[in-house]
Amino acid sequence: MTNPYADLPWCAAPSVAPDRPDNVDDRQLIRAMISLLIRTRPSSDAEALKFLRHGFPNAPLATRLAALAARFNHHPEARSSYIPR
Repeated sequence: MTNPYADLPWCAAPSVAPDRPDNVDDRQLIRAMISLLIRTRPSSDAEALKFLRHGFPNAPLATRLAALAARFNHHPEARSSYIPR
């Protein structure tokens, strides 16, 4: 089943959380999260979110979910080994 929203542009909305002290750009943060997911190869979405929560405890949930979605949209190799449960 093809995701009908996969080709739509994704724009980061401003966070409602207070600014992070290190001023990390959201796109850089999402890229770092995707790298973590590719390295750890979680076996489920729940496990992926657990890794993101432990690896990036101060990141908003919306950012972690965006990284999870972007992993499958922009990294086909991650999709091929993923088996939904």
